Amino acid sequence: MHFEIVTAHDFGPLHEQSLELGPGMNVIYGANEAGRSSWHAALYAGLCGMRRGRGRGERDDAAFRDHHRPWDLERWSVTAVVRLTNGRRIELHHDLDNRAGRAIDLDIGRDYSNEAIFDGSLDGSVWLGLNRRIFLATACVRQADLLAFLEDPDLLQEYLQRAADTAGSDATAARALEILEEFRQLRVGYHPESEGTSHLASQGAVPARPAAGGRPALLCRGKGAWLGATSRHLTESEHRGSRG
Repeated sequence: MHFEIVTAHDFGPLHEQSLELGPGMNVIYGANEAGRSSWHAALYAGLCGMRRGRGRGERDDAAFRDHHRPWDLERWSVTAVVRLTNGRRIELHHDLDNRAGRAIDLDIGRDYSNEAIFDGSLDGSVWLGLNRRIFLATACVRQADLLAFLEDPDLLQEYLQRAADTAGSDATAARALEILEEFRQLRVGYHPESEGTSHLASQGAVPARPAAGGRPALLCRGKGAWLGATSRHLTESEHRGSRG
């Protein structure tokens, strides 16, 4: 799956703003309060929406709503366009207030909303073989959680085990780590249009330094595993421009 674009109609401080994503890995960076975390949350909401079910997760849902729903507007909605591995281009629109969504094939106009339902509402991560809970714990990790790993690396194993438990399978954190290592050896640093592996893979990746005025908050993987395809800087003026 590859994100092509996400549009925040009304989401946190964002109003009718769009973020286009290129192929490969996209790095979104900017100063504090430039909107990095808001776009990270908008990408998650644009794919997964909000669940309708009651019980488990209600506290997290309430915290997400309190943090990202615009307090001065009547609606709370986001749209994302993704390309699936089978080539279908799907537009997902989520009315987050009403926890309703629709998924439309942009090429043929077919409604695929009923194909990706979890906890009573549209959840595009189903097309990845996941659900919104597992996606948030593994593929959409928040900045605060990443920083926590620097202080306590054992948290990574805890998160992997939590994701396995959420999936309701017999998987273990140890097996998950084995799978990640197998993938790293095969794909990290590999460009699909070239032979062999890149210098990055053979020498080992070195973490990038934070951008001036802030630290990177969002890494969004597109097609393949080639690093360094696209970079995008968010400025505070761009973040607030549509607010006047």
